[in-house]
Amino acid sequence: MAENEYEKQGKDFLSRNGLTFSAKHVSKEAPIWCKDNIHGDKYCVTFTRRQKEWDRPRSLTLRYWNSYDDVQKDKKPTPYDVLAAIDLMECRTFQEFVKEYGYTIETDQELEEAKVWFKEYVALSNRMKVFFTDRELEELAEIQ
Repeated sequence: MAENEYEKQGKDFLSRNGLTFSAKHVSKEAPIWCKDNIHGDKYCVTFTRRQKEWDRPRSLTLRYWNSYDDVQKDKKPTPYDVLAAIDLMECRTFQEFVKEYGYTIETDQELEEAKVWFKEYVALSNRMKVFFTDRELEELAEIQ
């Protein structure tokens, strides 16, 4: 699939579901899971519904880090970049989360960092399930 076809997937998803997308640069701070500090920039990304649905929040805001390569190319996040990165795996326990995401925990500090990310993972997963409809979540799983 050509790059523009990937980007089309993101734009089509937004259009079909009445959503808009914005990405605001926050910092050059690497995420705590990045041990070598070679990473992309941090963005605050917001998806907003054009029309309010009575049973859904109007917007969903999340943190997103683009890649180091994107920074080198001065490439800003696109809807496709963010939508393709949304991971709806159902890690119900901390142990499942650690295994699924390949955490190596050798110190108490690494354990505490992993616990913080698991807590945030659960919170974001719950917020996404409230914001997106079941149909939209199914569509998200198809974006690749």
